[in-house]
Amino acid sequence: CIGGCGTVLVVNLNPAMIVVSPITGLGSSGVVSGPFTPASQVYTITNTGTLSLNWSASNGQNWVSLSATNGSLPGNESTNVTVSINGAANALGAGSYSDTVAFNNDTNGNGTTYRAVGLTVLGTHIISIQSSGNDIILNISTLANEWYCVEFTDDLVAGTWGVLAGNVQGTGDIMQYVDAGRATLSQGFYRLRLAPSVDDA
Repeated sequence: CIGGCGTVLVVNLNPAMIVVSPITGLGSSGVVSGPFTPASQVYTITNTGTLSLNWSASNGQNWVSLSATNGSLPGNESTNVTVSINGAANALGAGSYSDTVAFNNDTNGNGTTYRAVGLTVLGTHIISIQSSGNDIILNISTLANEWYCVEFTDDLVAGTWGVLAGNVQGTGDIMQYVDAGRATLSQGFYRLRLAPSVDDA
């Protein structure tokens, strides 16, 4: 070896790349004013390279929230981002809504990907509540062949929602639900949400 020999060190550096799982989007549904289910989806962002990267996440609609919108990932590390349907969805009218969440590799673009968010708001709700003797009567607008739960709580802050009727099948018209004896309470709150059909339950 002329002129002396040195040690040659070969380092295999894989470019930074993000992989986001699961590959599916978030599809949620519920009645006007909510609640909506499923309410969220957790996505895992993984840097499959050996070099670190910067990532970001963004969306366009105000009824979708992200638990984190940017960060740094060393090689072979992961982090989670929760995509959620937030309280702004309660103000939406009946219809179908969509959004897209972008997961960006801000370092070199490798693996940048997108996940769809869909929200179906059904035009059904509690139209009115009235008392009759000791009973409370709910007038409910329903869709044919949809299944509903009627729930009650006496405290919106610290109380829990109890199921009064677990599987009420909609008729496509206005239905009445009678909550016997409830008028004797000083206060109470009702809500309607989608329920599994009898076949799915």
